[in-house]
Amino acid sequence: EDAREDYKEQLHKLRELRDSLTSKLEEYDKVANSKWDVVKESAGNFFASVADAWKENIGKVSDAFKKEPPQER
Repeated sequence: EDAREDYKEQLHKLRELRDSLTSKLEEYDKVANSKWDVVKESAGNFFASVADAWKENIGKVSDAFKKEPPQER
């Protein structure tokens, strides 16, 4: 009888531990995902800015070479 009670108690403690770990993992998963969303969004914004700057500057460089008079040798 005592062994059964000890077994039930240990089983109950293990279930509580499992539930606690599950809860903590879910909480961590939510935090980790939201942080990765910020990183992905920031990276996307960065590359979009670089692409826009590249387009603008390559146009300026192209125009500068087009406007330059031909040089004689």
